[in-house]
Amino acid sequence: MSDKRSSRNSGQMGSIQDQFDKGRFAVEPKATQPQVLEFSLERVNSVETLEQEWEPLLCEIFTDENDREPIDVLTERFENGENFFLMRNDQGEAIGLELSQVLLDENEKIVPNESGHVAMYVPWTGVKEGYRNDGIGTAMNSKIAELMGERYGVTHTLIDIEDPDRMHDSGYSEEELPEAIGFAERRINYWRRQGFLVVDDESKPTGQKLEYCRPGSDDTDEIQAYDHMTVRFENKALA
Repeated sequence: MSDKRSSRNSGQMGSIQDQFDKGRFAVEPKATQPQVLEFSLERVNSVETLEQEWEPLLCEIFTDENDREPIDVLTERFENGENFFLMRNDQGEAIGLELSQVLLDENEKIVPNESGHVAMYVPWTGVKEGYRNDGIGTAMNSKIAELMGERYGVTHTLIDIEDPDRMHDSGYSEEELPEAIGFAERRINYWRRQGFLVVDDESKPTGQKLEYCRPGSDDTDEIQAYDHMTVRFENKALA
């Protein structure tokens, strides 16, 4: 899930880049993974780590180059103060990542919306293949939302997901389309299980649909490509 747009928040790395401590968290046992697994979460604090660990892991998790951005664009994002996270296992191996964006002004202050809420947009989040389907990626995403809530007062998280009903106008070939639609349907179901709501959900009657708004875009009301926007309210009072 790629943003395809570089951030416009300039000059915001500085002290913010260093104010996240490493956080440890555990994932409880499941039938497929009987033991408790512990992981550490850290914010990328150097271009070297971005180039040597974060970007190669992005390529491993998102194998389609159309779903990624080149390292120079990622570096620009990093230097603009965007939040690159790595998750490590007990051996120190990087096995998960996320990029989290919040809107900041030139003084490193949060830019809330008209209602005073603070959105966090997630262009990429994922874990290596051997760590999927055990709740590990879910725990990572929730922990990052918790950290971003503590640091920035984030009230809700936004993620783009492909809309299966509009993928016929996408770049997939006739042969690729059925499999791609199946993946998109499973992704929507996955994020719904994590508490995300689909904006402008066609299954909802008029009046119960959430208004589409994509922070950081040139046109915040324009739906990107053939995507749904999904939202999870970290502040449950807003749900």
